[in-house]
Amino acid sequence: MDASEFTKNTQVIIAGDFNSRVGELTNEVVKGKVRERRSKDKVENSRGRTLMKEMNEAGLYLMTGVGSEAEFTFEHANKEKGGEVDD
Repeated sequence: MDASEFTKNTQVIIAGDFNSRVGELTNEVVKGKVRERRSKDKVENSRGRTLMKEMNEAGLYLMTGVGSEAEFTFEHANKEKGGEVDD
């Protein structure tokens, strides 16, 4: 059973470190219904775009940055590089 079938009967929470950066990409689980997200980390990478695409297709929301701005979850040793939010 895939996630889209499973979520019809119950609520699903998936937790983990996906080593992706999604910046402020939006969730669009239902066509035309967009869930905005806010994050201190504005960077996206290919893993982040893939993660968000797959979550949208499976009908799952990424909760990081919903309701309040996502804080940095990683700080570089070299402070000039700043931080990032790893989803």
